[in-house]
Amino acid sequence: MTNKSPTSKSIIVILFNANGLKNRINELQAVLYEKRIDIALVTETHFTKYSNVFIPGYTLLKSNYPDNKTHGGVAVIIKSTLSFAPLQNFSQEYLQSCAVYIKLNNIPITIAPVYCPTRHNISSTLFLDYFSSFTSNFIVGGDINAKHQAWGCRTHVAMFYTIS
Repeated sequence: MTNKSPTSKSIIVILFNANGLKNRINELQAVLYEKRIDIALVTETHFTKYSNVFIPGYTLLKSNYPDNKTHGGVAVIIKSTLSFAPLQNFSQEYLQSCAVYIKLNNIPITIAPVYCPTRHNISSTLFLDYFSSFTSNFIVGGDINAKHQAWGCRTHVAMFYTIS
């Protein structure tokens, strides 16, 4: 853990589909400050390894699409005053994610955004493999893309999922 204040009582987490974070950074920054958001889970950052944004008072962690072109990708934007440990990035064509480990009320929790492009048919086994790398308590927010034809649904779903 870093030398920052411990996370206690509660945190406020949002899910933000940026569809290109560089173009929406001012909007996101305004929401973070106005609503006093502790952690933003951002999907579709469209970053490359050279892309970056800065929001005073926050730390950015990111995972890009593996071909390093401007599509897909995720980011965690977390208050700089919170104690957290970054976890290993996950960057595959079918799923991008980065995660942080925090303790909330002395309970370890992994928090991560996830982006799953629609062109990939992601099996439950692939999801299970990814989720099994987390602690027993985790929150995942993201674009699971339920509109994939194989799932029989044409709507876009953003969801939070937690197991304890």
